[in-house]
Amino acid sequence: MKLRYEIKPENLKVLEIKKIALNKDKFGALTFDKAYPQLHKLRKMLVEFEELDYQNLLTSDEVREVDSIKQRLMNYIKRINDLNPETDASFNKNVRDQIESEIDSFYRTATRQLRSNLVFLRQEAARKSQDQQSLAEEQRAAMQARKQYEELHKQLKGELELLQKQKGEIEKAHGEIASKYLAAQFNKQAKEYEDEAKKWLLLRNRLYWVLICIIGLNFLAYLSLFILDKGWNIGLPPREIFTVEYGLVKLALLAVISYGIGFASKNYNVNSHLSAINKHRRNVAQTLEDFLATNPDRKTEMLRQATEAMFRHVSIGYIRREKQKDNGPIYEIINKFLPNKEQ
Repeated sequence: MKLRYEIKPENLKVLEIKKIALNKDKFGALTFDKAYPQLHKLRKMLVEFEELDYQNLLTSDEVREVDSIKQRLMNYIKRINDLNPETDASFNKNVRDQIESEIDSFYRTATRQLRSNLVFLRQEAARKSQDQQSLAEEQRAAMQARKQYEELHKQLKGELELLQKQKGEIEKAHGEIASKYLAAQFNKQAKEYEDEAKKWLLLRNRLYWVLICIIGLNFLAYLSLFILDKGWNIGLPPREIFTVEYGLVKLALLAVISYGIGFASKNYNVNSHLSAINKHRRNVAQTLEDFLATNPDRKTEMLRQATEAMFRHVSIGYIRREKQKDNGPIYEIINKFLPNKEQ
């Protein structure tokens, strides 16, 4: 009988044991009915050994023992397959029974030898299966956690972008409010200094006209007395009135009035100077407000430049020699809104 697979250990799983042992066309009534179940069970055990990777899990002695049993099984199968009752007249029931008896003895011995190792391999397989199941569960949990993380990351990224946008709007609004507040404060101080300058200008003008009147009246009085004395000889020469004492008194009066004019002029120049500076600062603050509304991304740079423009010492023209910068009380307000340096 021709077999599809050669009888060797590599083909153990696919060997046609039933076809070999129960071939009625070949053996007639002397088929190996008793031996076949034992050969089949041994084949199943040895196939399970292979599936459980016995060569890598058992010791070398145990592997050799399993391979020896496998080879003996192949020998019995090959022995049955090689029997030919047609050409071998010695084959009879006794021969068949003897072979089955040998197979039965081999089966009992082999199963006893294989059982403990098979239990061990099954336990290892169960443990690996449990580990693989745990690993699979951990992988599923990791995938779920990763999915949740990606969703959370996406959500947090969106919220962060929204917060950044809101922060930019708040900073923009804060900068605009600060600019408006500064512009209002500078405008208020500019008006105060301007009003003060007008007061000193009015006082200076009054003192100036008083000085002009005193000088003019004295000149007219002296001229009138001189003409009357020379023309009509009224007997009252100018020197009788315009004495040295009179001149000293007039000179002192003129000096006081002149000092008052100078003092009023100085205060007028100072207040006009401060009014002009605060108007300049007001204009810078108003310009900054417009720039912040159109360019919020350049806030820090614009604030720095605006601060420098506001508090840079510039010569206005009212005071010729300026020894000190005048930042004014408004400088304290700036500290509420602008940092001293960029972070």
